[in-house]
Amino acid sequence: MIVCKAFLKVIRKNIGMIIIYTVIFLVFSVANSRTGETQTTFVSEKPSVCLVTEDDSLLSDCLCRYIGEHMEIVDLPEQDRADALFYKEICSIIRIPKHYGRNVCSGEQTAVGIQTSVDYKAEFVKLMLERFGRVQNIYVKTTDSEQELVNAIESALESSVKVEVASALDEKALTAASDFYNFAAYSMMACIVFIICLVLSSFNEIMIRKRTLVSSMPYGKYSTLLMLSSCLYAMAVWAVLVLLSFCIVPDGMKTDRGIWYVMNGCLYMLVSLTLAYLLSTVLKGKNAITGIVNVITLGCSFLCGVFVPADYLPDSVMAVARVLPTYWYVQTNELLKTTETLDKTTVLPILIHFAVLSGFCVLFYAAGMMISRHNRRIA
Repeated sequence: MIVCKAFLKVIRKNIGMIIIYTVIFLVFSVANSRTGETQTTFVSEKPSVCLVTEDDSLLSDCLCRYIGEHMEIVDLPEQDRADALFYKEICSIIRIPKHYGRNVCSGEQTAVGIQTSVDYKAEFVKLMLERFGRVQNIYVKTTDSEQELVNAIESALESSVKVEVASALDEKALTAASDFYNFAAYSMMACIVFIICLVLSSFNEIMIRKRTLVSSMPYGKYSTLLMLSSCLYAMAVWAVLVLLSFCIVPDGMKTDRGIWYVMNGCLYMLVSLTLAYLLSTVLKGKNAITGIVNVITLGCSFLCGVFVPADYLPDSVMAVARVLPTYWYVQTNELLKTTETLDKTTVLPILIHFAVLSGFCVLFYAAGMMISRHNRRIA
């Protein structure tokens, strides 16, 4: 009980830092959720695409008509297309290159340019374009003119079966929930690692450690109480973030993915706790703790897709990020956002990510125990 009271006393002295990190998290989370509410969403059976035509031929006109029949064409200025694709106002940008009709009729391999987002609608667009391309390549060998080719293609495609794009996913709600928990990685790690490192460093001061070693309390009991107090504080931080998620992004948390977001956050809380324990055995000065913790929390957030979406980061950065626990935490949130249904097959990658996070917990705790025993011998 004495250890727990001392632990809480040190936390109260640093309550200002906890409030600062929490306020920063709240401001960014609320701002992000409000931004998501103002974005335009195209509600339609057909996927929304931006069509750019650089060719004026009968074949390109045929392709444009085909795209218009199966997709919702959105006219956007060039400078807004990338943003519209990122925010999923459209799922694809289709570009018909110059001299497309002439090149196809002459037997040259000319591909239609397509830039897509990562979702089921983009895959549908790719399939439809591939279908047109296969029919085109078949009839170009048996026709003598471009007009005959167009007539043959249109005749073949008229017998197509109507396909409706439908999804049970609430994309807007799941995107908001994933963004919330992604950004929670920074606040959770900062609050837990920074405060626990400060508290444990106070207990690791040379005079306090010597007094503890000569006291009547067994050192094993003392260490257990200290770790238990740290765990209770970490769980309190996690619980606050979970409660905030139900207040800020309730729609996403009420889905079948809500419990998975909570479990993923719980594992990341344990990673942050064991990392704090490891760092507290290495770092001695409080100034060093401030600097190192800021580097770790901010570095993990920038490299692993918390502040900058992973789609915008180069492959070399993502390769480095794989050695950090934050990467696996963020990737789990992204899987929960994009996976169509949760079954034995689709849940397996999520469980693998959970296993990796659990491995980081064991690694950090084991390393902290080894260093702590070494420090106790030389005290």
